[in-house]
Amino acid sequence: MIPFDLLLVLDLSALNKDMFRMGNSTWPSFSRERAKIDLLILVIDGVETVVANGNGFSAFDHLTPLMKNPTKKVWKMKAGMELDKRIRLVKDMRKGHEGHYMFAPAENMPLDDFLQIFVDLAKDTAHCVPLFETKAPHGK
Repeated sequence: MIPFDLLLVLDLSALNKDMFRMGNSTWPSFSRERAKIDLLILVIDGVETVVANGNGFSAFDHLTPLMKNPTKKVWKMKAGMELDKRIRLVKDMRKGHEGHYMFAPAENMPLDDFLQIFVDLAKDTAHCVPLFETKAPHGK
């Protein structure tokens, strides 16, 4: 987790620049497993709850060297994509982490609700697109 004093919370209703995230062939991989690594999750009254502490799912404003590997599946979330009011784009201000951002919860909420935001985000095919070309086998 990145300390809050090294984060800049941006108050945006839509992305102001293109953002990139590694995923798989079907979506940008905003998964429960990844959430358990990237977010502080507490069980409150028996419900897994994400804590709004500025940490969230990583994204970058550029292609990282790893993303440039042709075997990696990279997704682009285009500038102008609307952001759900329950998430914030947070800029990592640590030296050496230039261009690193996170999609973080704006408020504490159930993990399932947080994950649903990203399922819906990935359905915006005008703004959330793969950067790789899917080809049919044998050129068909």
